[in-house]
Amino acid sequence: MNKEELSVVLNKLNNIKKSSSEETVRSELFSIIPYIVLDHQLFKRNIHIKDFLLKCDEIFKKYKDYVYSSRTLLMSKIIRTVSEADKLFMYNMLLEIKKLDFDQEEKNSESKENNLNNNTKERKKKNYTDELFHQFERGE
Repeated sequence: MNKEELSVVLNKLNNIKKSSSEETVRSELFSIIPYIVLDHQLFKRNIHIKDFLLKCDEIFKKYKDYVYSSRTLLMSKIIRTVSEADKLFMYNMLLEIKKLDFDQEEKNSESKENNLNNNTKERKKKNYTDELFHQFERGE
């Protein structure tokens, strides 16, 4: 999840209040779930999504194992469950979403960018192929 997507999700989470109507909460969950489920930095493996969902509610135990093999299938099942859910279920899910460590994800992405930048700098210093081209230049 890039910084823009992260800010969208966090804004949506902060805008939901206890006094919000049930349909408002449901529509906000519909918009947040794809970001969370499809993000590979937040949940590296699909089994981690299963652990997260089981913390949210016991209703996710009824999902078969094949559902967890595909993130898109899992996302559609979650959205269907949310569409039929009551307000308490949705607030429990929101609480679990708020407990997710979005800051850790941002730090991981920044550290990966820094590592890539450092690696490219090192490559520029030790480019063996460029040295060979300069050593054996064609003279015209």
